[in-house]
Amino acid sequence: MTNIIFLTRTLCFIAALLIVGCSAEERHLPISSDNGKPAPVSNASATAIPGGAILSYRIPDTDDLLAVKAVYTVGNGKQREVMASYFIDTLTVEGFTDTGQHEAMLYTVSRSQQLSEPVTVSFTPLESPLSKIKKTVRIFPDFGGATFKWKNEDRALFVFDLLVEDANGYMVSTKVFQNKVDSMEYTVRGYEPTPKKFALNITDRWGNESGLIYPDGGSLTPVREDRLDKSAMRFMHLNGDSGFNIWGGMDIFMIDDDLNTFGHSTPYDWPPYITIDLGRKAKLSRIVINQRMFQNMYYNGANWSIFDVYCCNTDNRPSQSVEMSEWNYIMNCKIEKPSGMALNECTNEDLRQARAGDSFAFPREMPPVRYVRICVTQTWGFFNYSFNSEVSFYGSYAD
Repeated sequence: MTNIIFLTRTLCFIAALLIVGCSAEERHLPISSDNGKPAPVSNASATAIPGGAILSYRIPDTDDLLAVKAVYTVGNGKQREVMASYFIDTLTVEGFTDTGQHEAMLYTVSRSQQLSEPVTVSFTPLESPLSKIKKTVRIFPDFGGATFKWKNEDRALFVFDLLVEDANGYMVSTKVFQNKVDSMEYTVRGYEPTPKKFALNITDRWGNESGLIYPDGGSLTPVREDRLDKSAMRFMHLNGDSGFNIWGGMDIFMIDDDLNTFGHSTPYDWPPYITIDLGRKAKLSRIVINQRMFQNMYYNGANWSIFDVYCCNTDNRPSQSVEMSEWNYIMNCKIEKPSGMALNECTNEDLRQARAGDSFAFPREMPPVRYVRICVTQTWGFFNYSFNSEVSFYGSYAD
């Protein structure tokens, strides 16, 4: 009986609480009360930087301040805004391409999103990164196409659009990429030695464009580039050269134009060298390396990762004993995996590049040569032997 009385009283108490709760008026209060317009910044000044300015100011002593905002208009007529926390007393305005006088309006912003009266700051930007880089662009003839070269001293981020004239006379993109390295050289190839227009358009991260930049004269004629005849090539087997003739491989398979065959060096014979007689003296434009497809994958195993290239500096056959005074070090070549993924993973882009081959350009000033020597210094799997499918040379014969 006592339990029944206790339960009845409990239920009545709960019912009373519900009645009181339902009759109470709900009130939704703002997170921050609206105290009207906040006080503006004071002591505003500007320090010019390339393509903009750093605005400095004093924060007002306002309890509900949230941020400071700058509103300004760049040369293309677009209005931009940047904001900074009230803990910071500077803002950077950027995106200008000229060195004329500009203004920015500074506002304080309260927690209830009220803006203060504006404070105007005038400034004159220094020369913009886009203006600077435009002045450094050079486009000149190269083997099978043209080379684009520029300097980016501010290391600003740009999008580079390389264009070539098509059969109908229209300028079409052949390569688009972005970077912020301080200097760049890029060659587009695959064109006949006939006059053709090449151009470069540069876009900064605010959407400002350089407009098409052409070579001097508007067009240029690519230098003739041929794939050198492999039937005329042979391996020389100088002292210290490695045999690539084990485990199903043969050195001659590396110049047989068959991507299903390969050369394989002897374990522990490290680093492996090969010496190739091109058959005739040639002005070399580039060397192309095709990896071996190993375990259904490229960029793995004993495929070449890094190698050095030497060329003989004499017209005579190099010494069998390999006198280093007869050889000039030309370049270090590092094969890069486009995706950067692990050894056992390849993207479609990785596969496309590996099938096409990794290309390395010879210095343009290098004289014609007949004998080339390669030293493999690292493989993808860090093995003490190496294998490779194909080695090809491009350029033009000197005789």
